Amino acid sequence: MDRKFLAAVLALILFTGCTAFESQEEKEAKYGKEPPVIEQSFASKSMRKGDTWRIYLRASDPGGDMKTIIAYFRKGGGGGPTAVSHTQIKENDRREINGYLYWYPGPEVDGFPEIAMTIQIEDMAGHFSKPFSLPLRIQPSGSQELPPEGAFQEKELGPIMITLKPVSANVGS
Repeated sequence: MDRKFLAAVLALILFTGCTAFESQEEKEAKYGKEPPVIEQSFASKSMRKGDTWRIYLRASDPGGDMKTIIAYFRKGGGGGPTAVSHTQIKENDRREINGYLYWYPGPEVDGFPEIAMTIQIEDMAGHFSKPFSLPLRIQPSGSQELPPEGAFQEKELGPIMITLKPVSANVGS
């Protein structure tokens, strides 16, 4: 019994491993060579602490194989990414998406009064859209700007799952 089970598990691993290692040419033959295109985006440049930020975008892919929306933040708009989030695109939205992502910064956002978020879309063949960046200033008061009327659907595309945690000034001392 153990040998049969082990053989079945090994066969499954070999089968799934082989499909995961498709060459770029095989992926492009299956999904196409065209990368996704982000046609329009919008997000308020500021928000009040405690609010949830909405990032609107409209994108398309001629091959209909958009897979993931990748978002990452940079403290102060420079340096390397501080955190990355992958939001899966629903199967029926892989040709076109129109809606908003949302991000709740969490309670420790005081250490990040200004950040920049970059967004890209990856398709099933491993192609990436051109990235775009959005600045955000977190303020004690105020409200978020609304997107241009009629430009985007009020459709939830998913969350950005990042919690920013400021680095303590006492680290290493």
